[in-house]
Amino acid sequence: MIRQNVKVLLKTLRISIPLCIFLIFDIYIIANGFNSYNLNGDVVFFLQKTLLPCIFSFIILFYTSYEFSYQFKFFNLTETLYSHKNGKIVSDLNIFLCLLIVPALQFIAAFFLNLCIYFLAGMSDLRYVLHFAGVLFLYIFLGGIIPILLGIIFSKKLKRVAVYSLFALIVFLVSEISDFIFGSLSQ
Repeated sequence: MIRQNVKVLLKTLRISIPLCIFLIFDIYIIANGFNSYNLNGDVVFFLQKTLLPCIFSFIILFYTSYEFSYQFKFFNLTETLYSHKNGKIVSDLNIFLCLLIVPALQFIAAFFLNLCIYFLAGMSDLRYVLHFAGVLFLYIFLGGIIPILLGIIFSKKLKRVAVYSLFALIVFLVSEISDFIFGSLSQ
């Protein structure tokens, strides 16, 4: 069932094109971090560069999970799944597992690139490997689960205008712009 969901995800152009563009953008940003490492030799700065596309990841994963889940609801594909025992839970779980591939790929790519930098820097402290593995797991993988779950839940309960309004509010509150605006008001 997950394989079929991946095929449907890749065939739907309004979902797959932004997802592919984001993955290319993500790899470009992380690879561009190699240039910054070559300039200053700072492994922590490279780790910071790998976490740079997290807000874009939040936006794209929310959009894809909402649209993908809404597509199932709109095209009545869920009626066939709901006819089975626990079909509703199974269909939502399959959508979640299908979309979980994206943060998993991001995590694996960022982990191996940070591991390459670790070896290029000639470091031997394994605590740093545990540190960047934990940071990447928290920010990229677990941070990717939240928008996927929000998109699936919102597609079941709310209309499209309300969802994108809530989404704009969430992105505003999560981004650095809200820190700048509210921080300048307090001074």
